[in-house]
Amino acid sequence: MKKQILLFSLLLASVFVHAQIGINASYLNKYSNSWTRDFTIITTNDTRSLGLPGTGWELGLDYRLKMKNIRIEFYPSLGFSRQKQDFQLNGLSLSTQTRGLHLGLNGRIYPLDLEGDCDCPTWRKEGPTLEKGLFVQLSTGFSFYGFEMTFPDDNILVDNDAQIFFGGGLGFDIGINDRLTITPQAMIHYYPQLNWDALESELLWKEREPEVDATSDLLQYQFGIHLGFHLGN
Repeated sequence: MKKQILLFSLLLASVFVHAQIGINASYLNKYSNSWTRDFTIITTNDTRSLGLPGTGWELGLDYRLKMKNIRIEFYPSLGFSRQKQDFQLNGLSLSTQTRGLHLGLNGRIYPLDLEGDCDCPTWRKEGPTLEKGLFVQLSTGFSFYGFEMTFPDDNILVDNDAQIFFGGGLGFDIGINDRLTITPQAMIHYYPQLNWDALESELLWKEREPEVDATSDLLQYQFGIHLGFHLGN
């Protein structure tokens, strides 16, 4: 048993000697077909906007797996997000909050240096910065969402849903030194269907027909910074 533990420890250490771990921070914006509406209040003729799940942020960790002889890299990731939106409807001031746990796999493709011999970090090799640093990113994964809607009387409606997502975007590696790279990136994640049952609740619509569907597809826009820490020699 001791030999097995020692062998496992050596294998784990060998992985992290040449590993790159990353921290990602992103600003989140949204667009949903059914959860974005403008309403006119008949009594005052005012226009109120409903845009869910709202703006927010996401923080995440990832780990790099790179291929040999070709500039394609894979990043298993774990992230947490939070979004908020306050609005008024039918005389009520409502507060919503969306929390998400995200398990993903990101693939980076460097199209201008696909057959390059880059021994990452990329800034160690000679060549144009744009050629070595620009990449296309493709993503897929699974998200677990918790939705909350709070009414003025502190009545809280809680819903949960889980959904697969697909995405794509662009990024650019900026090498600071042999240990750190900073990567600005922009991504779009697409969720085919998310379900938020409270959006059809009688508490929200007060005997009117619901004007917002509980189920909607969602485009999640992400603009952020990725910090990559190289642990190798």
